[in-house]
Amino acid sequence: MTMQIINRDLMLRTYENFDKSKNVRAVLSNRYKMIDAHHVLNPALSKIMDLGAEFKYSHYDGDRLNVTATLPKLEGEVQKDDIIQGGITITNSEIGNGGLLIQPFLYRLVCTNGMVAPRYLNRFFTRHVGKIVIDPEKDTQWVSIIDKMQKQIELVSNPEVFQENLQKLKDATNEKITSHKIVEVTKRHGITDYERKEIFERLSHYVGETFTTSKYDFANAITNVANSDDRSDDRSRFLQELGGLIIFAHNPNAVRLR
Repeated sequence: MTMQIINRDLMLRTYENFDKSKNVRAVLSNRYKMIDAHHVLNPALSKIMDLGAEFKYSHYDGDRLNVTATLPKLEGEVQKDDIIQGGITITNSEIGNGGLLIQPFLYRLVCTNGMVAPRYLNRFFTRHVGKIVIDPEKDTQWVSIIDKMQKQIELVSNPEVFQENLQKLKDATNEKITSHKIVEVTKRHGITDYERKEIFERLSHYVGETFTTSKYDFANAITNVANSDDRSDDRSRFLQELGGLIIFAHNPNAVRLR
């Protein structure tokens, strides 16, 4: 057997242990640009707090950041007594599992469900590609990324953007979907049999029954499952994104979330 050895510069991301030894957490291209939680949080939280936001969720495990906040000034009624607040969600990976992403967030007060608008809708996304950050304040690329991030936060907090998203929710209350289509969509997006059972239970039906419901109720059943205590942070996020896809995509089966 002939083995070819390729010389290549790589970036190793490591954890430092209590004894000062290091464990490798990711092996990345030497073009990987470090934009970590501490790079993002100060400018992002400063802008969000200036907007009068209320923080609903935050998670950082050393590799991945997830922050969600609502803006009480962005509030509207989908149906009688069914109040929605607009908000912002920020995610970032430090080990190559996604870039820095900012998206609109919709929070349903009646059952504390959260829904993430699809990635192609009013979003800011930047990949971790570029020169390595040594001194962020002197790195023009990093400064540009942070500036664009703050402008996107302002855009997501725009009342006109929220009203557009609210109208989509209202429209979805009149858009029908059959149980057959629900099974098709959930299988397409990798929903487990147990999760599908939970979704049907929240729609007051059993798997196998034939019925018709609204896209709005279907999406809220999915995002309510995301609230379950036994869901991982990443899985809850996926379900919140799927709920948004049901509402905002013309054909949810034509789009892959991940």
